[in-house]
Amino acid sequence: MSVAVRPSVEFSDRASSVQALMRILTPDYFEPIFEPLLGLRVGYVPAPPRAGHLLVELAALQLFAHFGVDYYVETLSGDEVSDALVLAGGDVAPLCEPDDAGRLGLLSASVPVTLLPRSCAQPPRLRLRRAFVRDDASLAVLPSAALAPDLLLGLDIAAAGPARHAEGVWLRGDEDGRFAGQGHGDPERLCATAADYLRLAASSAHVVTDRVECAIAALAQGREVTLLPSVSAVNRSIYERWLEPRGCRWRESLDPAWGSAPTDAASPAGGDPAGPSHALERVLARWEDGVAALVANAEARERSHRETRSEEHTSELQSLAYLVCRLLLEK
Repeated sequence: MSVAVRPSVEFSDRASSVQALMRILTPDYFEPIFEPLLGLRVGYVPAPPRAGHLLVELAALQLFAHFGVDYYVETLSGDEVSDALVLAGGDVAPLCEPDDAGRLGLLSASVPVTLLPRSCAQPPRLRLRRAFVRDDASLAVLPSAALAPDLLLGLDIAAAGPARHAEGVWLRGDEDGRFAGQGHGDPERLCATAADYLRLAASSAHVVTDRVECAIAALAQGREVTLLPSVSAVNRSIYERWLEPRGCRWRESLDPAWGSAPTDAASPAGGDPAGPSHALERVLARWEDGVAALVANAEARERSHRETRSEEHTSELQSLAYLVCRLLLEK
């Protein structure tokens, strides 16, 4: 089943009536990606659902709306006929759900496919009409691609309010993380939605992370950001190409002082004798936006499996604008 969705239009219109929006890069940076899609019926193929993917997806849908692209969400069921397919940008995660890979491969043989800016560990096994990568390391993997900014750099969001904490250290807990088990948690395990991710990124005055999405979300909301390396060369490449000119800092290693509990902005000193895990839960419990519930449900959410992908993902997309608008209204 494929469903026409235009959440970015509602989000932009409603959000602009609440308060001024801000973005790191203006839309003209993204013209080479979206303007060739004008006049076409475009099927957008979402990435597997994950908080970081949903954040990038929100940026993609906003840019579709900004440039006037006629799009729908393609669930690869075969019901809809499109002039072109657009694949989600972001990190090196799979382009679609594993069960849909065969169908996507068949469609790519007959329908022009555009790959939105992403990182690539290996060339996609698809026929691509146009491809964009967000870092020089991926350009070496896919030399036929063009270099373009991460779509998150063009996300329109409201300026964040005062930070609740002086410092937050959000580090990968997967195989690409060099600092697994340190810091205050992995944003992908703490967040269920794009709105959650934005709250987390804005919670601290100084954000230290090895997640590019977290770094960009924090920069976009006016926070100081230090980006750390991952196992691959992607982070360094993105930092040098896009983030250093926008005020992001780089560190090769994790400062031992960053490994303690998040500290209140009004009282930056101190840790927690019970350890980082207890301190994180203690601090999260004080957050007025209810993020503590995310920690309690994180493990259960990771074990859960989506039984009806198309209906659930379409529902997430349709509710995405509502969640972000609610975030804006709460600030």
